Amino acid sequence: MKMGLIGFILFFVFGNLATVAASDTGIPDTAYVECSGFAQGALTIRIMFVTDNAGDTNKIDGFSFPIYITNSNPAADPMLDSTLGVTYSGSAAGGFSALSNYVVPIIDSIICDTFMTCSPAPSPCSIEVIPQPGCFCLNDSTFCCIDSITCDTFFEPDLIRAFPLQYNLIALNLQDSAAIGAGRYLFANLKIQVDDTTTICVDTHRTQTVTLFFLNPNNHKYFPQWLFKCCKVVTTDFGYKSGDANCSGGNPNLGDIIYLVNYVFKGGSAPCIGRLGDANCSGGKPNLTDIIYLVSYVFKGGNAPIPCP
Repeated sequence: MKMGLIGFILFFVFGNLATVAASDTGIPDTAYVECSGFAQGALTIRIMFVTDNAGDTNKIDGFSFPIYITNSNPAADPMLDSTLGVTYSGSAAGGFSALSNYVVPIIDSIICDTFMTCSPAPSPCSIEVIPQPGCFCLNDSTFCCIDSITCDTFFEPDLIRAFPLQYNLIALNLQDSAAIGAGRYLFANLKIQVDDTTTICVDTHRTQTVTLFFLNPNNHKYFPQWLFKCCKVVTTDFGYKSGDANCSGGNPNLGDIIYLVNYVFKGGSAPCIGRLGDANCSGGKPNLTDIIYLVSYVFKGGNAPIPCP
C-alpha cells in the first residue's frame, strides 16, 4: 500500500472521523496491556495485540492506538519516555514506514513579550479619554495601547511528566512492507521512570477524532476488543541501597560518587531513582553534601547512606 504524505494525513483525519468500518471476521482481535517488570527505576508496560487474520486482504496494515495513562501516587513523579526508539523497540509494526506518537506536551515555562504604543493624554488620564479598547492609563498624563503580545513556550517533548495523559500511537504501512497476519504480537512499549511506589493504569480513550482501530490493506478499518490493566510498583521493586545513584546494585562506590558529581556539577543524568542520590536524606535534590557524605562512607569508613522513605 503506497500513499503520499498528504494521503497519510488525510487517512488519519478522515479515518478517525468515519463511522463506517469493516467487520472483523473470525475471533475478534484483541488489544491488551502486559506488565513487563521494573528495572533500573523504570516500569515497562507493553501494549500487545492478538489477531487471527489471514489472507493478503485481511492482514493488518495500520494501527491507531489512543492510550490513556494514570498514576496513583504523585510522589512517584512518573516520567514517560516517548522516544520512538524506545516506544517501538521490538514492535511487530517496527518495519512499517510511518511510525509516530503524540502526547500533549508539558509546558515548563511561558515567556511573553508585550508591544505597545504610549501617547500623551489630557490630565488626569481616565477611561473616558482612552480612544479604543486595549488601552490603559499608564499615569495621570499618559495612556498606552497594546499592539501585540507574543509568547514562547518551552517544554521537554520526549520526557513526559504530567499524569493522567493521553498518548496516541500510530503505525502505517506506506511502502508495501509485509502486513501482519495471525499471531500474538508486541505493538509498543511504555517505559515509565518512577521514584516511588505507585500504580500505573493503561486504558484506551475515544474522542471525535481519535479511536482505537486496526486497518487492513484495503484501507478498511475495524475495531478490536480492548482489555484494560493496571501495573503496580511496590516497595520490593526498589531493591537498591541508598547512595546507589546509578542503580548498579550493591553498596555505593566510586562509580556512584562520579555519577553524582556529573549530575550536580556538569548537568549529567539524574540519579536513576531520585531518593537514592540523597545519601544523607536531607531532602530535596542531591547536592554537594551528598557527595561529601558518599566520599566519607566509601573512602573513610563513615556512616552508610541513609535510606529515605
